[in-house]
Formats: sequence, structure tokens, C-alpha cells
Amino acid sequence: MKDLLWAAIKATGIIALVKGILGFVGKIADWLETLLNSIFDIVGLVETAVADYFASKYPIYEFEDPYPILAAGGGLIPVKIPIRDLAATVNSHEMIVTANVGA
Repeated sequence: MKDLLWAAIKATGIIALVKGILGFVGKIADWLETLLNSIFDIVGLVETAVADYFASKYPIYEFEDPYPILAAGGGLIPVKIPIRDLAATVNSHEMIVTANVGA
């Protein structure tokens, strides 16, 4: 009975029809994924959100503000300068930190 049923399904082309529908749905899913990744860059947004979260909780390095230039010693007070507009850029070789010094 099972063989007879499978023969009837194959003869009517139901399997080919289902494969065609699934292939069409797969092509739409691929197109939608490409569209969302190229326009909205969802993967990049998620990566940035995760990186920002961990950077805010566990920074790689934290500068003291005001930044000490000379330590206290011999009855003198420490010399410190204020840091403003701190920024960091990263390239393939290094991390570059820039800042404005002063009030």
C-alpha cells in the first residue's frame, strides 16, 4: 500500500510542486537577507551594540581625569592636567588616543 501511495504522489507531481514552492521561498529568504544586510547592516549593528556594552562595563584602559603629570614628593603637590574630548581610533596596527589638554 505504501509503495502504491508513493507512486501516486510521484505521478501527480506533488513532490515537484512542493520542491518548487520551497525553492521559491528559499530564494525570497536569501533576497531579504541580502537586502537587510546591505541596507541596514544588522550584523554590524549587533556587533557594535555588544562591543559598546562590554566597553562601557569593562574598559580596556581608563585615564584618570585630571591626568597626573608629576607625582607629589618632597613637600610638593602633584601636577595634574585636565583632559577633554578624549577619542580613540583603531587601525590594523595600533590604537591611537587623542585628546585636548586644558580647561
